[in-house]
Amino acid sequence: MIEKASRLARTIISDIYIYDQEKFKKAIINRNFKEVYSNELSEGIKLFRARIPKEIQTKKDYFKEALETFASKLGL
Repeated sequence: MIEKASRLARTIISDIYIYDQEKFKKAIINRNFKEVYSNELSEGIKLFRARIPKEIQTKKDYFKEALETFASKLGL
């Protein structure tokens, strides 16, 4: 279930990136990703909460980890 949670968070972050790659990169560089993508993240978190049991959700910040990993792969 932990892998499923990580995979879902990565998928949500990846979908945000695909929508507007330049905006995504600028938000990472300017360190305002949460503000720029607040609506998209809210929707992603709703989906995440609906699919992942609460006891798994509280183990770590899957979105932060996914975002850091994704930014690292982009060289940001």
